[in-house]
Amino acid sequence: MIGSPTASMMIPTPRMTPESNGSSPRSFDSHGHTALHRAALYGHESVLAVLLQAGADHTLPDSTGLTPLHLATKQGHISVVNLLLTSDPQPWNIVSQVTHTGESALHLAVQAKQPAVLRVLLEHSGRVVNAQDWLGRTALHMACESNQQELVEMLVQAGAQLDIRDFEGQPLLHSACMGARL
Repeated sequence: MIGSPTASMMIPTPRMTPESNGSSPRSFDSHGHTALHRAALYGHESVLAVLLQAGADHTLPDSTGLTPLHLATKQGHISVVNLLLTSDPQPWNIVSQVTHTGESALHLAVQAKQPAVLRVLLEHSGRVVNAQDWLGRTALHMACESNQQELVEMLVQAGAQLDIRDFEGQPLLHSACMGARL
């Protein structure tokens, strides 16, 4: 019932902390998602900011190895990606965190075709630009395979190496040919 004390206590306000309604920023659901994962997934920047202030751990992976940064990256939530990166004194550490298949946030930005997010990640990535997934593919391999010229150019300008081979020994040119369907 609207206006009842019980209903008004359940509606979050900017002054509420996660603990004030009995929840914890460290609780997780059956998928291994914390409230921070959910806020990142759905692009709720203000909720994310409150959770970070309350001590939520932005480096915790879910049951598939996805961190809040990975989820925000895949969804293209650039403001959430920015907030997560600027809230960490060493943002390259969270950019370099990998999923269970070895994919970094850079890999995921390329897969999701998110050039704006990739640009932000590259600003904070350091040497992570050449990170390889469990098949030995870099984000540049993936961009070439999916024929994403804009992302290829961004990665090369950020220092992606052109001579890295995947774990099958295939050179980058092979990935580029696959992307062009040659």
